[in-house]
Amino acid sequence: MISLAPRLPTELLDSIISHSLGTTCIFEEPALLSSYALVGRLWRERINAQRFRSVRIFMSGHTTAELQLLADICTTDIWARHEGVARHVQALSLYRGSTRNSGTRLDRSSARDAAIAVVLRSLFRHNPWRARGVRAAFTLEAGNFKTGRTSGFDFATLGPAIIAAMDDLFRTAAVYRIGLTDVWGVPWSFISSANPSDLRLDTVTFHPRSGEGVGLLVPGKHLLPNLDHVSLRESPSFATGITSPVCLPPPPVTSLEIVYDIGDHNKKTYDVLYHLGGKLESLNIRIHISFFDLCPPIDYSKIHVRDNLSMEMEYSIHHGGEEEDDPPQMAAFETMVRLLPPTPPHEMYIVFVVYMLQFDTPDSERACFEDVYSKVYHRSFPEYLERITSEAHITSIDIKLCVTVQVDPGVTYISPERYIEHEDYLLEQFACMDRLRGVTFEVEVDEHEDLPNFRI
Repeated sequence: MISLAPRLPTELLDSIISHSLGTTCIFEEPALLSSYALVGRLWRERINAQRFRSVRIFMSGHTTAELQLLADICTTDIWARHEGVARHVQALSLYRGSTRNSGTRLDRSSARDAAIAVVLRSLFRHNPWRARGVRAAFTLEAGNFKTGRTSGFDFATLGPAIIAAMDDLFRTAAVYRIGLTDVWGVPWSFISSANPSDLRLDTVTFHPRSGEGVGLLVPGKHLLPNLDHVSLRESPSFATGITSPVCLPPPPVTSLEIVYDIGDHNKKTYDVLYHLGGKLESLNIRIHISFFDLCPPIDYSKIHVRDNLSMEMEYSIHHGGEEEDDPPQMAAFETMVRLLPPTPPHEMYIVFVVYMLQFDTPDSERACFEDVYSKVYHRSFPEYLERITSEAHITSIDIKLCVTVQVDPGVTYISPERYIEHEDYLLEQFACMDRLRGVTFEVEVDEHEDLPNFRI
């Protein structure tokens, strides 16, 4: 019999469910989501697709019983296949440590490792989402885990059961994105067997199984031939491998994100940039530069960025911390120009933050601000910005100047009212920047009693 009861339009019901999901924290209120799922079949399908979309496993945080229960849920035949949990999972994150807010850390056990291996082998299999073009993502992180005083862990400590399950996962499932954070001693076969299109590395070291190079691991084929996006931070061994002869021609990367401190591994970072930057659609570079580190200019004849360039740079000036053997100093604005392309792409976004740390207590209130202009300003930067903003480009430039002054403990050196006066003084000195179209220029002045403790 057809029910004559009034029914809400599907579009309105879909909007209500979307609003409920948007205002509910999946990890903090799982019981509330379970209540939503009991409203009806449509609600259950939408709620389950959202709350089971991403699974997080903490190897030293979840108990063996919890992990075995998760393994049972992923492999159970109680539900019909189209109602199973595993079909909704699109992202799996495996943390070596415990949860961030956990006060204890559980020791690993063979039973717990076996349960995790079962989960790894169960997910992303027979998943109807894959037939619709939705692929899987895998992340391996240290989490709240330290080896000595260092955050991170050695890949081999995962144990043979989990390593074998991950290898099986990569060879049989459509894992398109791999993320690694604070992991050491990763074999190249770990990523080459998955052949991802999206690779995100943060403080990761790789090592070949022999001392003769990466090429022995992948004979007869190029490394990562489907790689499209790379995000790289503090992982110089990846730079060594990806620029080796086995990677000729280089992977067809179209989106590249590089984060680095110019004082560490800058040559290897530039090698990656030139090796992978030939046919980019977008490039995002984030750099931290100390005033005493000369920043090599980027050679844009070796890079082609078609659509979008994003440059974020933090430049630290340590006033009063100079040493006799320090290299010649370069104004912050001149350093920035050396990193920008002479001909910008269609869209360009620049975020430039200059930190000036006055380590020695100045003789007078105004003394520490007289040197700011000479250490920061160089006419080449405003001339560059004026040229690109007047041309037919989409540009957004944010510049922030932060001056921190060392003061004697217990002495009020700058009153809150004087902050504003000094900020206005600096804004007046750099007035030409704020007049440029599409450029936002800010100044912030504050004081610190323990600044010498931060001296590099």
